[in-house]
Formats: sequence, structure tokens, C-alpha cells
Amino acid sequence: NEMFDILGSSITKELEKVQQLGAEYFMAGEALKARDTAAHLEKIKGLGLGFQTLRSQYMNLIPNLVLDEVSDGDTKWNQRTPDGMLTPYEKFRLPTLTVLSEMGGRARAFQVMDRVGKLMVEILNKADREIMITSKEPHWRNRNRWARQDMVEEGLLEAHPGQGIWQITEKGREYLRNRLPED
Repeated sequence: NEMFDILGSSITKELEKVQQLGAEYFMAGEALKARDTAAHLEKIKGLGLGFQTLRSQYMNLIPNLVLDEVSDGDTKWNQRTPDGMLTPYEKFRLPTLTVLSEMGGRARAFQVMDRVGKLMVEILNKADREIMITSKEPHWRNRNRWARQDMVEEGLLEAHPGQGIWQITEKGREYLRNRLPED
């Protein structure tokens, strides 16, 4: 069982390292590197699931073997919240654009997300509010960042307005005007 502990720990550490790298690329606005890293991350998760299956098969073949319970989260890849339980990315679009517009079109990412969280308080569910293991932040903030990346690719937000800054484009303002009710 020691070999499973070592391999499981190794896979988990690699998973965390790649997730951190992907987050850094994402925060730096390097979309291609972030997506490549996300693809690599999926491969590692697949390896983790395969490892978990192998461990289970081994346990079934040797029923007298007792493995200690994992207390430090060595099977983190199995703790991923299914996408269907989380608020869809597109639900972050209007609140993000609205907040940016209200803040003068440009603001620090954390300030935008703080206000988006308040706007979406009735929409965000329990799974959205759960803290992610690797980033130590709620799922919804991570999803808001990915929604931002989608909006950058669609031209609704500026790609590189500055480190940690989100900025709406004219196309984003037009999108918002076309979707908000007239007062």
C-alpha cells in the first residue's frame, strides 16, 4: 500500500503544480498557454482516475490488504465538483459587464468579482461557494475568471489592460446596452 501512497501523492503534487501554472498563465492573460496547460491538466486528471481504478482493482484482488484512509487528500482528482452543479459561465457575463460599466469601465479584478458576487448572491449555489482545494477560493470566482477569458476572446473585454485589471470594450458596452432593460 506504500507504493499507492507514494504514487498518489506524486500525482496530486503534479496536479497542483500544473493547476497553479495554468492559473498564473490565465492571470497574466496568456490564453493559449492557459488552454494548453488546461489540456495537460486533464491528462493528469485522467492519470489520477486511472490510478484510482488500479488501486481499487488491486484492493479487490487482495482483500486482506488494508490501506489507511487518506487524510491529506491524496485523491483530490476525485473531489472535483461536477460542472453541472456549478453556475454556468455565461451567467457571469451580464453581471461582470454591468459591474465594469458601473465602475467606469475599468477596475481591479478582485473589486469586480467582489461586486459580481454581491449581484449574484441569489444565483450562486452551495457548490459555487465551496472553496477550491488548490486555489483556496470559491468555485464561483474561478468560473468568473474563465467567463472573463471567454469575454476577452469575444471582444467584450480588453485582453491586456494591465496586471489584475479588467476593462470593458466598446463592443462590451454595446452588448450590455442591448441586453439591459430600459429605465
